[in-house]
Parts: sequence; C-alpha cells; structure tokens
Amino acid sequence: MTADLRLPAPLAPGDLDPARARPAAELVHRLTTRTLFGYRAGPGLRDWQAVEPVGDLAAMVPSTYNAGLGASLRSYVVHLRQGVRWDTTPPRPVTAHDVVRGFTRVCAPTARPAGIESLLSLVRGMRAYAERYAEAVAGHEHDVEWHWAFQAADSIPGVFALDAESLVVELEQPAQDAVDVLALPCVAPAPVEYDDFVPGTADFLRHARATGPYRIAEVAPDGGIRLEPNPVWDPATDPLRQRVFGTVTLRTDAPAPDLRPEADVPEVLRACLLPNAAPGRPLADPARRRLVASAVDPEVVAAHLPGARAATRVIPPGNSAGPAPARPGFRPADVTAGDLVLVHLNDAVVAEAVAGCLSRAGFQVTVREVTAAQHAELLYGRSDLEPDLVLTSWAARWRHHNYRAYLQPLLTRSVDRPVFDVLIEQALRADSDPNATRAAWAAVEREALERAAVIPLLHGPPSAARALPGMGPVTPLYSLGLAADPANLALPV
Repeated sequence: MTADLRLPAPLAPGDLDPARARPAAELVHRLTTRTLFGYRAGPGLRDWQAVEPVGDLAAMVPSTYNAGLGASLRSYVVHLRQGVRWDTTPPRPVTAHDVVRGFTRVCAPTARPAGIESLLSLVRGMRAYAERYAEAVAGHEHDVEWHWAFQAADSIPGVFALDAESLVVELEQPAQDAVDVLALPCVAPAPVEYDDFVPGTADFLRHARATGPYRIAEVAPDGGIRLEPNPVWDPATDPLRQRVFGTVTLRTDAPAPDLRPEADVPEVLRACLLPNAAPGRPLADPARRRLVASAVDPEVVAAHLPGARAATRVIPPGNSAGPAPARPGFRPADVTAGDLVLVHLNDAVVAEAVAGCLSRAGFQVTVREVTAAQHAELLYGRSDLEPDLVLTSWAARWRHHNYRAYLQPLLTRSVDRPVFDVLIEQALRADSDPNATRAAWAAVEREALERAAVIPLLHGPPSAARALPGMGPVTPLYSLGLAADPANLALPV
C-alpha cells in the first residue's frame, strides 16, 4: 500500500459533510463514509450485484424473509454490522443512535443534499420534521446553538433506535425503491461530535470522522483534498470497499478518466431546461414558458452533440416508465418574448444551440457559464443567482423503479409546485400496484410537459469511466454516475 491515487473532483468544502452530500463529493464519501446500504462494484454493468443495494453498515437488507420488513411493507428493522468504528480517540463503535442523528442532520435547512426530496417523501414524518426545523432556526441558520436546541427537543417519528445496534425506519407508504433511497450518501451516521457545528457547512472539516478505509487528512486552499488511510477501518467488516493506496488526492486539475458511451445501461437525460417561474420572473407567465418550450427544437440541439438524440419526454428509454406521453403541441400565444438569462455548467455548445432557437423566436438570451458549486446550489440549495433557465443533465442513481429518481428532483423547485406535490403523492401511494404506478407517474410526466415545468432536450447513453491515467481499466459504478469506483481500484502494474 504505497502507491498514490489522483482523481479529479470539483469540490466545495461544505459538500464534504454527508448531510449535504452532492455529486461532486461522492468519490470522497465512497472512500470515507459508510452508509446503511450501498452498491458493490460488479464485474459488469448488467450484473445484478452492480444495481441492487446490499448491506453496508446494515448487516443485511431487511426483507419479509429475514423478519426485517413488516407485513405492512412500511416498517424496516435494521441491525448494524458489528465491528464498524469511528476514527475517534479511542475508537468508538458506530451505533444506531449515530444513524438516527444522521437522519436528523439531513433535515437542516443548511444541508439540502441531493436526493433530499426522495427521503422527505419516503420516511414517516420526515417532511414535517424538516419544516419544523426550518421554522425553528429561521434567522439563526448559522448559529449551532439553535440547531442543537431543536434537535434535542424534536425528532423524526419514523426513525428511532431500539438499542445501540438496531433501529427502525418507518415509511409513509410501501415503496419499491425504499432501500435505494436509504442508500443515498446523505443517509450516513453522524457521531456526537457533529453536534458542535451547523450541518452542511465548511466547519465539518474541523470535526470530520471516518468509517471508511480513508479519512480526510488535508484540504488545500484551492479545494484539493488529500485522504490518508483510516487506521481503525477493518476490511473484514466492509463488503463494498478495498484499500490499496497509500493516499488519495482529489483535485480539479487531476487527469481525467477515459470516458466512453455505455450501452449496457439505460439512457440518461443528457440535457433539459428548468424554467425559473418565481413571482416577478419572465417565465412566471405560463404562456411565455410554453413559448420557450415550443421555440427550442430538440432536433436542432441534438445536431450539436454527437451521440445524443432529440428527447420527446423526461424519462429516457430503458428506465422505469410507461409509454411516452405525447409532446404537447403548444398553440401560438399572444405574448411578448422578452429577455432571458440561460445558465449552464461546462455545456456551452448546447447552451448556444438553445439560445439560437430562442433568438429566432424573438427572445433576447444572455448565456452565462456557472461554477460547479453555483450549479449545485441552483439544483439543490438556495441560490442567490436568478437565471430564467437552467440547462442541466440528469441521471437516476438506481436502475429499477426509478420514476421518482427522474421526476421528483426535477420538479422540486418547479413551476406550479402545489400541483406536482399532489400528483407525486398520488404516484407514491400507488407504488404497490405496478400498473397504477406507471399510470400515476405518467400523469406526473405529462403534466410536467404540458406546464413546461421541465423541457427535455436530449437523451443518450451515459459516459462511463473505463480507464484512469496510469491505472489501466477501472470498474464504473452506476450509483456514482458511472464514475470509476475509487474503493475498488487495483494498483497499477
């Protein structure tokens, strides 16, 4: 264990806190943080082990066969794996109380991790708890005493410890993707030391504790991260990770992996537009949103991106979805085009193609590139930026029963939020009936298209990491967006 590994990663310090877990930090979380459930790096992306969650901190996935899942399919009893410890002095076992604390921290208004909406709608009482949390610390979001006081006085009804080694997670309703949601990187245990800082802030770096094979050793001023071996990690307790490198360095300027289109997995949403319909914004007008949707021709945009094709729906082919809804035929509206600001992350070619379509319809479009941190805030947080259109891509973290993974996050900050809250709730309640589920999510997708809440542009195969400079072939992991699994790399020969 002498070689060093270098990986590219655009990191924001606050994202390193698992409570705020966002895609840019997932490589770090994979190496430093155990979660209740996780995914193995299978020999191929068609292998079931690469797509089905297994126990990580949990000794096993609860089911009706092992008495971990109740007859109502709403109550999961999770028994923790023995021997997993924090890198504290002295080392301390990870307990069910730490897991409960992790759920609590995710609800902080300063956290807002990717996947938060799936959790809030899955776990009994978690959304109401998050709303009470936000109200309790309003105006004092960055004062740790207010956070601690609320957490000490209130709790999530659907998450509680039975003892130090077992906990219960109760659902709002049965969900086929429940274990996938509970495998999100934000569903990580939190030691008592995390009560000393506000969730989702850079203060995490002064208090960070690890349960994985590595721990954070140093954070450079430019955002680079150096990881060192975690001395208390026991490979006998970890079915998902290996440790073969002396150190791991993550930097934005590290050599990029060799990416190739991957045909063995479902397509992804390579590009879509998310309108900002906040009061007072140009696209608060439904007619103007529809004018945007009708003006942007996906076929024209697809011509600028080899390997992509025009999208006629939100959920790409090969994922869990019924027949494609008809793309709305918007009638010409008596509305002025106006000025729009379109932002993108490292996708100038597609952004300019979209702007060209809108210009031909009479819009004056300003195209701006944003940083990875700004883009993440627009998708998950509370951004100070106020663009009219956000150009982004989207891919589900899990392969099966992933209607929720595509539609719910994209509609979280959407046009007509109350309408979609009702439709999504109806879809989630239909989960036990496959036909009803498909029909209910089809209604969500159809409404999203008709209201121009999401404007799909491009579908296509995702790009998977196949090699790292100096490493040779690597194993891409679906739950990491087909990035190379850093916990299962071999030493270079």
